[in-house]
Amino acid sequence: MSSAHDANITTSNPTSTSTPTNDIPKHRATIAGAAGNVIEWYDFSLYGYMAAVLSRLFFPHEDQLVSLIATYGVFAAGFIMRPLGGFVFGHVGDVIGRKRALVVSVLLMVVPTILLGLLPTYEQWGVWAAVCLVAIRMLQGLSVGGEFSGSATYLAETAAPGRRGFAASWANIGSMIGMLLGAATPAVTLSLLSSPDVDAWGWRIPFLFGGVLGVIALLLRRGLPEPQPTITSRASQSTITPYVVWCAMSPSQ
Repeated sequence: MSSAHDANITTSNPTSTSTPTNDIPKHRATIAGAAGNVIEWYDFSLYGYMAAVLSRLFFPHEDQLVSLIATYGVFAAGFIMRPLGGFVFGHVGDVIGRKRALVVSVLLMVVPTILLGLLPTYEQWGVWAAVCLVAIRMLQGLSVGGEFSGSATYLAETAAPGRRGFAASWANIGSMIGMLLGAATPAVTLSLLSSPDVDAWGWRIPFLFGGVLGVIALLLRRGLPEPQPTITSRASQSTITPYVVWCAMSPSQ
């Protein structure tokens, strides 16, 4: 009976090449799931710790307080995008699979972070430098919103019965480690370099380092399987997702 059910799933979803989660060590899925949150929250929190430097480079003003407020205003834009990221990537995970959604969410954080590390300052690009900075922060916020909820779901679905709560907790552990790294890296950079060097080129180092961490996270997530609940759901009810249900229950306009 079980083999017939498995065959039915395979036939219904011929494009799926996912490996059953039982065929890989559980700790690999846990490490890969948590690693994404380390990168996401490193990159996301790094901006806040570098705000004093970024305010001088992207929002120059005679009053330094005005510059700092403008910089933190851009920081807030990332938080505004987080609920949207959770909504979008939750739907994407239901439609194309958790693994692909998690890979996309990491890419959506890593690429903007590298671009931020290479971004010309206000002195070079004028107001367009600030506009690009806002766009980058919004993409990062979208990514963080999708990564945290998606990775927690993935960790729970790939865990053994009875340990799903513990497995999902590694998403939060990863985010805390990421924030600690996001504080430590700029602290080391600012302590080792002079203020002129930091403003000239040193501020870019922590952001580019985030790109290196992102590549490591992508390598860890390569080859991860889809969780079995996702495979079964996509095989039997591939057209029904929470987004579709929400649209159906919404009152007609």
